[in-house]
Amino acid sequence: MMENGKSIKKIKITKLSKDDIQITLNKTYDALDMNALGNVSFVNDAGNWDFVRNWQYEIVEEPKKSLVGRYLKALCDDANRSDYREGDYIKIDEDEEGRVICENGWYFTSTDWEGSQVELMPEGFEPSEDMAINFFMEQDLKFRDEFQKELNEIDDKEGDGIVDIFKAAGINPKPVQYNIGIDTFERMRANATYEEAMGFIRWNIDKYNTRQKGQDKEDYEKIISYAQEALWWIKNNK
Repeated sequence: MMENGKSIKKIKITKLSKDDIQITLNKTYDALDMNALGNVSFVNDAGNWDFVRNWQYEIVEEPKKSLVGRYLKALCDDANRSDYREGDYIKIDEDEEGRVICENGWYFTSTDWEGSQVELMPEGFEPSEDMAINFFMEQDLKFRDEFQKELNEIDDKEGDGIVDIFKAAGINPKPVQYNIGIDTFERMRANATYEEAMGFIRWNIDKYNTRQKGQDKEDYEKIISYAQEALWWIKNNK
């Protein structure tokens, strides 16, 4: 509904006719429709369809809702820099006319989230640790698959076993379950966002703190290791 180029969503009744017994003076109502004379339809105090003439109301202009505190989700890697990657959640710190400024100084216009660069998340959305963990695990599996493929190609070409290749290169593999020989924390520092890393760390601390497998000493050593990694992330992301 438009009046002189303005969108009418709410009206405040400023004057009453003598027969307006179901309308409250200075009360704000939702505007439903407007005819050519500027008379606006609405639902009155009794719940009935009613209307007021153009001299009986004023338009209530609702202030623009700030986007500060809401999140944008990156739909692709940053084309110009390596500041954020697909799947990252970017918190809005400032809402200016025509654009928003996010953490670390990144800025976006509404055309960005109406296009394919970022998506404006619904009001009240907060990235959860589960999201961070799932995203990191997806990236981790993708990395492992690609790396395993490369190792298999080397294995086929050289005729050596994977462990022998690492030993020949002077690399001491991690425990058997990590025999690709790459430190998890180093890889996380190189590829994960702060939120992803902290979600991954919290999940692992909780896992080792609650499980009962008769490995208390080993579990507490792992908890300490993850806690130290969390402190590194906090220190380097101020």
